[in-house]
Amino acid sequence: MRRAPLVLAATSLAAFTATLDNTVVAVALHDVQADLGAGVTGLQGVVTGYTVALAALLLTGTPFSLITAIGVSFFLAFRVALRSRGIRLADRSRIHRAIRWRMRIAPMSFLLPPRTPAP
Repeated sequence: MRRAPLVLAATSLAAFTATLDNTVVAVALHDVQADLGAGVTGLQGVVTGYTVALAALLLTGTPFSLITAIGVSFFLAFRVALRSRGIRLADRSRIHRAIRWRMRIAPMSFLLPPRTPAP
């Protein structure tokens, strides 16, 4: 009976992650359609494939699945944000390099707030 709160927390986190990821995919559908030249059926296949892949990862219950889900969400949201601002490809490569550098130096800075508030 002591594990019931942990199971509830894990299930709630998985449901939240799936909802968040599907929302990000829904927002990115316009870019996916433009990149692939897909119609409604193609977009439905993209959403279904992504949801099934995410569900398979979440069912394993490993930290890798959570990290993968968060990483995919971040990537899709980041890509949509860059495209919405019209940032050129050359600028994107500099931004990607800076993010990779930050991931190597301080990976927890993506998840935790800064220790000292900004002035």
